[in-house]
Amino acid sequence: MSVLSSRSHLLRFLAWCGYALLISAAVALRSVGIIQVGRIPLVDALIYLVPIGLVLIASLWLAVRVSHAERRLWLLIAGISILILSSESYITWYCSTVDSRGPNIPAPFQLLQLGAVVLVIWVLALLTTLESLPVRRVLRLTLDALGGMIVLTVVIYWFVTLGMYKSVPDATWRSAVASAVYPVVGFVILMSMTVVIAARRTHRWRSWERLLVVALVLYGIGLVGSAFAYVQIKTAPDPQASVWATVALGFGYYVMFMATVYRATSVQTHQNMDPGQLPHFGRWWYSILWALILGASLASLGVAALRVGNRPEGLPVVVAAAALAVVLIARSWVETSEIVVNRNLASIDSMTGLFNGRYLRDRLKSDLAFAQDADTTVAAISIGIGGLKTVSNLGGPDQASRVVVTVARALSHGAEGDTTLCTTTGDYFVLIARGVDTEAALKLAEKLLVASALAVESRGMIVALSAGIAMFPASAQSAADLLSCSSQALAIAAAMDGLGTVVYDSTLTTSPLEEPGLAHSKTLARRTTMRVLASAVDSRDPDNRRHSENVADLAAALALVLDLPKASASVLLLASRLHDVGMIGVPDQVLRSAGLLSHEQRKLLELHPVLGERILSSAGLTEILPAVRHHHEHWDGSGYPDGLSGNLIPLESRILAVCDAYESLIATGNGGGGLSVSDAIAEIERCTETEFDPDVAAPFCRMIGQIHSASPRGRAGLSDDSSRRVERAQAI
Repeated sequence: MSVLSSRSHLLRFLAWCGYALLISAAVALRSVGIIQVGRIPLVDALIYLVPIGLVLIASLWLAVRVSHAERRLWLLIAGISILILSSESYITWYCSTVDSRGPNIPAPFQLLQLGAVVLVIWVLALLTTLESLPVRRVLRLTLDALGGMIVLTVVIYWFVTLGMYKSVPDATWRSAVASAVYPVVGFVILMSMTVVIAARRTHRWRSWERLLVVALVLYGIGLVGSAFAYVQIKTAPDPQASVWATVALGFGYYVMFMATVYRATSVQTHQNMDPGQLPHFGRWWYSILWALILGASLASLGVAALRVGNRPEGLPVVVAAAALAVVLIARSWVETSEIVVNRNLASIDSMTGLFNGRYLRDRLKSDLAFAQDADTTVAAISIGIGGLKTVSNLGGPDQASRVVVTVARALSHGAEGDTTLCTTTGDYFVLIARGVDTEAALKLAEKLLVASALAVESRGMIVALSAGIAMFPASAQSAADLLSCSSQALAIAAAMDGLGTVVYDSTLTTSPLEEPGLAHSKTLARRTTMRVLASAVDSRDPDNRRHSENVADLAAALALVLDLPKASASVLLLASRLHDVGMIGVPDQVLRSAGLLSHEQRKLLELHPVLGERILSSAGLTEILPAVRHHHEHWDGSGYPDGLSGNLIPLESRILAVCDAYESLIATGNGGGGLSVSDAIAEIERCTETEFDPDVAAPFCRMIGQIHSASPRGRAGLSDDSSRRVERAQAI
């Protein structure tokens, strides 16, 4: 056992002995005739007020040491201690200076006790998940508890305390009412602690939590018996007749002090509160049956109020009946609003806060029925986000969620006129626009796409957005057909580069082997995969962020010069944007090394074509795998990773090798050659037939030379005419 553990056990043992010493001291002093110190009763001072003071000091000290929810717990206990200590100090002063039997009630000091009870209930909420429940459910629980307390208070008042206080000097029916409140609050605390114990039966209780629960249970028992103890004090000939009640209450406060001692001597400085789950009450048991009980109680109180309302002691019954009626009205309103909110929540997407697919189908049916009767139009605009899976793989699920939420907010802010925005899946939105023609729907869709793209890009993210429009009654006659048509239009729009919008007509077709939604998803995913991966590669090296784009421009121009077939040109353009995707797996210290690389660093760098092949394979871009894997092979077989030579190297890889080398030679960033265009051409020519294919390198050098001599444009050497040729190549 560690020294800290031994010291903790010793402190706990000594603390337990403390209350025994207090009781022993009080008994010993009482046995020798010392009943009070000055005019303060000795028993109250030693075994009642001292424990409350200890709880106050210890809980404040703990509140400084702990954090978060546990700090609130100990601050609340400190507040309870202050209120109870103030109240009990007043009572002790009154007993010692005015009347040894204590003050009559009701009295102002009871407000302090009521405040302490409120804080105790707050502590009970911290010990369970009550605070995390929806506001309306908490309000309904509160009204249910309040209604039960009103009924129980009247029952205890009429059948218990009213008869008891007839024997108390100077007591009135008001005293009986005030006294009836204590047992009711005690019952509430005991019932709440039963809930806490039931909620925590699956948790491993810590020692200080067990002691805290015991202390609260003792506090509840003390409140239940306080009415009877007060009557005994006021009617007994010996003012010290209820000393054992004082001892019992004092022990409850001392147990709470021991809870602070156990917490202070625990090993962990910070602990989670780990609140227990509240038990689930079924709809029949909790909502209907309890409402029936309260309703029957209201009827009974109403009848009783009619019979005793003309007597002074019957006034509390009348007031209770009126208060219970107000509670039941409020409860009915809260429950109705809760049902409405729950019904609305069933139609709301939890991530975006937009209406979901269930609401979309119901709303669209009603809108089409209205449009048919009013002879007007309805547009269904489907909007898709492409490549969320790739975004999630690279940036994590939170990044993908941020993209969806950002697009949802942009669409919500941009949707104007009589429109309803819904979402069916994470990457698919549908906007219902009522009373618009095709031209207005097209303008609205394009506006939303631009606004969404700008919103996403402003947060440093890249997505592919497309839209498909279907019109009622021109495109379809039913809600299901209208959504299907807009989905088909979206699938066609997904095949367009950039921001694409397509209006459905019967001549549009998609692949007969795929559903429209699947075709849309695959096309958007491929396009966004390319953009996201390329952006991820360039972001690894801040000095060469546009390297992939520059290589793609050069490859596009050279593809036209070499008159490549359409299929080869498409593979080349995609591979040129992603040829260095394997750099994602290369350590930063290797990529940003200012000097010559060591042998180990070079080996790591030469792994990037293989790593790129693996990444692109998992992303489904299988057609460009050979071009990416072999773009560092040399014509003479001295390259890597497989040492291929001559025509065994794919043509796309040979073209990439020249374009990549030239871009690196003229680059001015870290690792770049910083050469002029003419010097870079000379270096390419020098390495022809060793590193580069002569049939690729020679046309490339002539192309760059012609472009540069015609219109020098700096590092890239691409003229306006060449840029237009690149754009045409990218459109292949």
